[in-house]
Amino acid sequence: MSRSRLAPSDVVYGLAAFALTALVVLPWLSTELLPLMDYPMFLSFARAWLDMNDPASPFHGTYTLGWPLSPLVAPLAITAGIGSLTSLETGGRALWILYAVGLLAAGAWALRALGQDRWKLVLFAPLVFGKWTASGFVGFVTGAPLVLLAGALGVLWLDHPTRRRGVALAAVSTLLALWHALLIPEALLALGVLWLCRQGMSWRARIRSLVPLLPAAALLAAWASQALGRPQAGARPIPTVWAPATEFLSLDLFFDKIFMVWPGSSAWAKALALVLVLGALLPRDAGEEDLDERRWRLGNPFIAVALVTVACWFALPANAFGVEIVQARFAWLTALWVPFAWRLPSRPVARAAVVAAAFGVSVGYLTEVGQRFRAFHAETIGASRLVDSLPQGATLLAPLGHVQTRALANNPIREIQQLATIRKGGLPTTSFASYGVNVVRFVNGNPKPSIFAHDWQRHPRLGEFEHVLLRAPKLGDGHPALRELRRDGDWVLYRVCARPADPGCGP
Repeated sequence: MSRSRLAPSDVVYGLAAFALTALVVLPWLSTELLPLMDYPMFLSFARAWLDMNDPASPFHGTYTLGWPLSPLVAPLAITAGIGSLTSLETGGRALWILYAVGLLAAGAWALRALGQDRWKLVLFAPLVFGKWTASGFVGFVTGAPLVLLAGALGVLWLDHPTRRRGVALAAVSTLLALWHALLIPEALLALGVLWLCRQGMSWRARIRSLVPLLPAAALLAAWASQALGRPQAGARPIPTVWAPATEFLSLDLFFDKIFMVWPGSSAWAKALALVLVLGALLPRDAGEEDLDERRWRLGNPFIAVALVTVACWFALPANAFGVEIVQARFAWLTALWVPFAWRLPSRPVARAAVVAAAFGVSVGYLTEVGQRFRAFHAETIGASRLVDSLPQGATLLAPLGHVQTRALANNPIREIQQLATIRKGGLPTTSFASYGVNVVRFVNGNPKPSIFAHDWQRHPRLGEFEHVLLRAPKLGDGHPALRELRRDGDWVLYRVCARPADPGCGP
């Protein structure tokens, strides 16, 4: 009985996929603190989720839950569930790793299901560490695998509707509605473009094809009526604001919004874009299409999806619908669709050369990401140890504002003060609960003062915090209300002495 052997091309692809998977997973395991700006705020939400019903917790009576089927419920439930068994930071790290592996797995499955070249997988890997990953926009980023699945399932459903495909599309789109408030409109937009590009369908069949999307649309409408139609206690209004025209038209700014941020990091995105352009310009065989051209108005309808998504970069306001940073996110969303829209050259040598170049850029970028994560760990491990030394329930202020690190930019330590909330259960000074669209909300506003880097030394409510964590010791030395407790590397932990009789505040 003969055994089937893997073709050499299968072995090479398997090794490449394994290497990419390792490169997108290892950075999450290489640092104790993750260099993601707003990510600690998400973990503080998970802390509120777990503690708000505990009468002994300061979160009890301070935080509450809004509409139970709101966006962000799904990633919060996953993180809090894992965190309740281990720690919240472990739960969050597990979510990021699931996202990293999930983006590659979803991309690989979608490419195979759509009959596209499997080597396009090399374009998904660097997107794991995108600009919005660096910003710590947890729900928005980690739901990306579901967006890819929704797009691929939409094509399969429109091509040949079966009960299994309809149920799968309904399940994925419904989960997206519980994941993030911008991802479900993006998925519905993409599916709408695919729906319009599909030809050869009767109007009855076309209308019937929308049925799997009804649960997600109903959830989105119910949430919008609750979150956008009613004022919330303590909620900060987000007015609609348009970005300057120079931002909309800046190609450099567009590329800056795709990959993580450090000086010169956008060069990696530009290099990958150059490979894509050169690959698209090389000849293809006449009549070669990615999908059945008899069923689609375009040979590849994902070209239309990518074009419509990038059009949102120009058409949408900077802030709107109670959400900050709307328009700028569409650069990264466009990049998610590009692998499906990209057309590789037909000739084997040209195809191999283009894939090798894209693979090289992706590996180079991901290798640098890993190096910078390790360097960030060396910079911040002292802060982590100092927070561990705090007593249970301690409150912490770390007025670092826009302080950058040597390893990474994009304010990766701006919310490091949230570690006291995550690990010790004390109330934070800042919270996304002030946004009325979020599922975790204040009952009557934030009881803690919002103290920022420019005014913390003279703020009249500084005494409402028990500790201050600073990276530059000179900022705290000599302050009449601070007593140094301990140092660790570049970091210094102070006790706030509102009264001389406070513990640790004697002469």
